Amino acid sequence: MATDAVAGNALRVAPAQPGATDDPVLGVLAAFTKDLIKGVDETLGAFLAAGGRDVARLAEVVADTGAVARVERMISGRVAEALTALDTASIDETARTALTGLATAASTRRA
Repeated sequence: MATDAVAGNALRVAPAQPGATDDPVLGVLAAFTKDLIKGVDETLGAFLAAGGRDVARLAEVVADTGAVARVERMISGRVAEALTALDTASIDETARTALTGLATAASTRRA
């Protein structure tokens, strides 16, 4: 019997339903997906029950890893590349202006 790779629990395979495939791999995948959704639902439920108090701490931990700054640098770099490409593209000036505004609006975050 297949087991959950994280918890090591046996995966339950739902009984075949009319029109369902007899493929055991698909049965295991369906059971795994059901168990995964249940786990996410339970975790999210516990988080919401706690009133989301851990959000600030989680944001602090993520920021401390440098991940936020690294992603911001990646976004800035890619926007700069896109704007450079727009500057040299053979497109109508109205389209260039609209796309430049869209790129800027899509990449500008409020703190």
